[in-house]
Parts: sequence; structure tokens; C-alpha cells
Amino acid sequence: MGSIGFLLQLAGLFAGVGGVICYIISINKNSESYGKTANSLLLVQAGLISAATLVLIYALATGYFKMEYVAQYTDRALPMIYKISAWWAGQAGSLFFWGWLVSVFAVIELYRIRNYSLKYKSSVLLTMIITSTFFYLLTTFVVNPFKELNFFPNDGMGMNPLLQNPGMIYHPPTLYLGFVGFTVPLGHAVASFLTSDRTGFWVKDTRKWSLITWIFLTVGIVLGGQWAYVELGWGGYWAWDPVENASLLPWFTATAFLHSAVMLERKHKLRIWTYALILVTFELCIFGTFLTRSGVIDSVHSFGKSSLGSFFLWFIIITTGAFLYFLFKNKDEIKDEGEFTISSKEGLFFVTNWLFVGLMAVVFFGTTLPIFSQLAGSKLSVGIPYYNKVSIPFFMAILVLSGICP
Repeated sequence: MGSIGFLLQLAGLFAGVGGVICYIISINKNSESYGKTANSLLLVQAGLISAATLVLIYALATGYFKMEYVAQYTDRALPMIYKISAWWAGQAGSLFFWGWLVSVFAVIELYRIRNYSLKYKSSVLLTMIITSTFFYLLTTFVVNPFKELNFFPNDGMGMNPLLQNPGMIYHPPTLYLGFVGFTVPLGHAVASFLTSDRTGFWVKDTRKWSLITWIFLTVGIVLGGQWAYVELGWGGYWAWDPVENASLLPWFTATAFLHSAVMLERKHKLRIWTYALILVTFELCIFGTFLTRSGVIDSVHSFGKSSLGSFFLWFIIITTGAFLYFLFKNKDEIKDEGEFTISSKEGLFFVTNWLFVGLMAVVFFGTTLPIFSQLAGSKLSVGIPYYNKVSIPFFMAILVLSGICP
């Protein structure tokens, strides 16, 4: 069974690589034929990965313990609902789940924008298929959920008791929907660069995507806090745990993005700022995955140490570099129309955005301090008092401006 799932996943990976190549040729040559081929490969990838997903779910549900992932996270006594939720309980399964979600979103977007111009459509889908293929690269060659043992155990190790909570059923999927969804507006931002569209159409067109994604991310964070309160007994819903912070960081910049997108759409202001915010939001989602899966931080939420960290860092560096290249290449054409003062409505929205970015910066500093200080030779860290002291002034300023700005 594991070999079937692996072959389906491997075929999906190759389909993704072919799709990336065809989309690039389609964009460069404005070729309809290559665009259609790329679309077909995107659909093939989604179909193959969905089939592999069914194999994994069936193995989890039936207790096929010869697959190492099934043996690690389930046992015979585990209730069926938790056997299914084991899909995202482990490192390999959760990454596979992330990639599958990107593929599903890509198929939805393929049909939603099917009547758009070839170059614009291909640019959006290129961004999405690159992201999904990256995750399948990891789950095929680094952390394979379909890897089989050389013997068939009588039973599995079972799921961690802390994970056997209703939160396991709804918190990770909700949070992942919030992370993955920002791939769509990022793809439209890239498309606006490649098609020289300066109208701000991309923010208007992805408004619903952005709002729904932000809602899922918000609900996911809240549900995670409730789960931690029940299981960990911290005496509250939020303890500024590094993995909790990893989900909060993109929420700050996503909230700023939603507001600046309104200014771009209605007033043609904050254009470069809006592009920068969607990039940072997307990369922070990937960075949060790096934090939880590389083993570089100590947290009750994080996975064990692995070799995944370098792959995520390179993906962040390459995708950021590519986006910034197009941003600086087009910066003169996407400047704001006219000037605005800080006392204007646009100016106050800009200040509020900076407050959200400032919040992200101080939380990012506290969360990553152990990593960077360790590189300098001594591991330093901050606790709850630091976060409370640095965040409260930002929150108070945002509260005041939320009444003034409208």
C-alpha cells in the first residue's frame, strides 16, 4: 500500500515539475498550447495527490502498521476520528496535507480565472504549482509519509495523549487553510507584475480569498489557544509560546494587508506597501512552518529535529528574491498617484499598518532570539513579561486609531 501511495506522489511531483516548465514557457512565449498543457498537468497533479491522499487515509483508518507513519501515530485502540486526524498529526503527513491543500486551491482558481488573459492566468497558477511542488518534493525525498517498515508490527505506537482532543480535529486544518490561502493573492500579485497591470485589479479580484483566508487563520489561532488552555494548563489561553507566535506573525501582516488593499483599490494609494505586505505574509507562513519543523526552537507544539530547515530557508530566500526583483523592476510604474499626509485617512491607515508591522517585528525578535543568539555562541531567550511589555503599547495605539481612522 505504501508503494502505491509513494508512486502516486512521485508521479504528482513530476507532473508539477512539468507544469512549472510549461507555465514559464507559456508566459514567455504567450503560448496558448503550453498554457493548456500546464493546466492539464496541474489537474493531473491534483488528481494524483488526491489519490495518494486516499491511500494514506485508508492506511490510517484500517491500521496498516507496515507504513511507518501509520505505526507512529495510530494504534488499534485509537478512535476512528483520531485515526483520520493523524493525517496532520505528524511531520510528513502535515506537510503532505499542506501540499494537497495548495493543489486543491490551484484547481479552484484554475476554473475561477479560466476566462482571464493567458499570461495573467498562467502567472497565478505558476506561483501555486511551484508552492505545491515544493511540498511534494519534501514529502517524496525528505519525510515520506508512505515509507514502509521491513516488518509488520502487531500494533502502532498510538497518538500522543495531548493530541487526543477535539482540537486535533479542527485546529490544524483550520490553521492550514489560513496559511495556504495566502498563496492565491501572492500569485495574483506576481501576475500583476508580469502583465504590467497597474490598476490594482489583483487586490479587488482576491478580496474574498484574502478575507476568507484571514478568517480561517483567525479562527485557527483562537481554537489553538482554547486547546492549549484545556490541555496544557498554562492558566490562560496564550503563553507566547514560539509555535503560537509563529501563527500570530502572519496574522499581523495579513491584517495590515487587508487594510492597505482597500486603500490601493479605492484610492490607488499604498501600492508598493500592499505588494510588500502580501509577500511578507506568505513568507511568514512558510517561516512558521520552518520554526515548527526544523527543531531550532523548544516548544511543546514543535516537531522533532529534522533536515527540513534548510529546504524551507532556501525556498524563502529564492521566492523572496524573485518577488523583490519584479517589485524593484516595476517600482516606478506602481508608485502612488499623488501624495498624502499623515493626517489624512490614507495616512492614518498607513500609520495603523506600521503598528501591525511593528507588532510583528517585536514578536518576531522575541521568538527568533534563541536562534540568532545561539549562532553568536550563547543561547538567550525572553519570556511572557517581554511580550506583554512590548505589545501592549502597540495594541493600545491600534485601538485608538481604529476609532479615528474611519
